Amino acid sequence: MACFQLQFSSLLFAPEAGCKRENRRIAMPRMHATILSFLSLFALSALELSLGTVAHAQEMYLDGSQFGAVNLTITQSSVNLNLEQVLGENPNYELLSTYDEASRFHKLGKPVGRLDILLGNGRMTFCTASIVSKDYIITNFHCIPGTHSSPPTQASLLMDYLRIDTPEGTERYAVSVTPVEQNKELDYVILRVEGNPAAQFGNISMDIRDPKPGESLLVVHHPAGLPKHLTRGGCRARTPKALSGNNILHLCDTLPGSSGAPVFSDEDGRFIGLHFAGGTAPGVGMSNFAKRIRLIIKKSPILTEVVASAAGGQDQGGDAVSEPGAPIVGGPREHYRAG
Repeated sequence: MACFQLQFSSLLFAPEAGCKRENRRIAMPRMHATILSFLSLFALSALELSLGTVAHAQEMYLDGSQFGAVNLTITQSSVNLNLEQVLGENPNYELLSTYDEASRFHKLGKPVGRLDILLGNGRMTFCTASIVSKDYIITNFHCIPGTHSSPPTQASLLMDYLRIDTPEGTERYAVSVTPVEQNKELDYVILRVEGNPAAQFGNISMDIRDPKPGESLLVVHHPAGLPKHLTRGGCRARTPKALSGNNILHLCDTLPGSSGAPVFSDEDGRFIGLHFAGGTAPGVGMSNFAKRIRLIIKKSPILTEVVASAAGGQDQGGDAVSEPGAPIVGGPREHYRAG
């Protein structure tokens, strides 16, 4: 295999330690396509390893010294996609920044950010998370508290990461690693976030319903820790069966880092699924999987109140929702601008 690393911060392909240096500078749009194509090749070669299974999306683990950085450096040894599926040879990833800020895609994706997680063993990983109210975000249970070999010690939410060349335009918020709500079966966790990011970015719009078979969907996420992307092309609920137990079966391209991403209906813009895995489903073949928000809301007192307040016209960027609560541990207590 090739011996190089992808340096997002310097826009260079660079070799890992001990490898012959053959740096190549490339244009930014081409760089995104090249990175995603490279990762997709690994994902597609791993499909045989996961046939007939539904498995949690496998995170990328990086050196913990990168925690707090906006642009991440990912080495080839970090790319292990056995448990995450990319559906199709040509990924349908679009940078959200290529759309006008007034577009509905920007508005849908505004409350979505990258959740960076520092582990006790000195490594870090990342997922996607969404703001649900002044004090709370939602992501996957397998991200935090997680199924990692070492527990999370710090976390932060990176918002407005839209382009590699403008990291100074991002905002970062401290996140508690102590769950306020969690459910392993539904693979969701509610975490406390400091600094009220909802005041600037709003909160995600949820709906208590499931997708119809074949319904057009879209995903807003940070695949491979890259700037915010939109997956829309070929993104739809499976037919003739869109549901399997707690799961929505969908055909939306994802990568590690997409775990916890919101799956929206492209028809009404409602958040109806929480992406968590790739694999295959008996009788329907290869799929990606999202947990049904309808069932998560039913289980979650916080989300039940958020939805009820939204229905009553109450601004969730204002007063906090009541909750059992837990203090922030392991991390800065103030909202700060990412550099």
